[in-house]
Amino acid sequence: MTFQSTPSAAHFRLNAFAGVWEGDERVAASAWTSEGKASADFSGEALFGGFFLEQRYRQTRDGKRGSQRTVFTFENEDCYRMGVSFSPAGSDTWQEVVSGVYRRASSTSSNLS
Repeated sequence: MTFQSTPSAAHFRLNAFAGVWEGDERVAASAWTSEGKASADFSGEALFGGFFLEQRYRQTRDGKRGSQRTVFTFENEDCYRMGVSFSPAGSDTWQEVVSGVYRRASSTSSNLS
């Protein structure tokens, strides 16, 4: 396995998400909330010399904040797990809403380059 010592062009493309972003959202009805409007802000920061980009997301609706988190865990270079959890505004309880195990289907490189 070969490791890169400098970020590739694909890594640098992630920098398009760096900075602070704000916007208006349309929220679909779900088990957690009714349909409506919300505002959101994102902040993105390149980390570890540009190999990673951390993105933070916050949604505000009717003056309250809900939280969502996505966690990626690599088992090995050909398999990872992904989980999405949600915590309603004012709660410290997280509920998993999506989870999966993903395996590389082909050795073709990503289209990020």
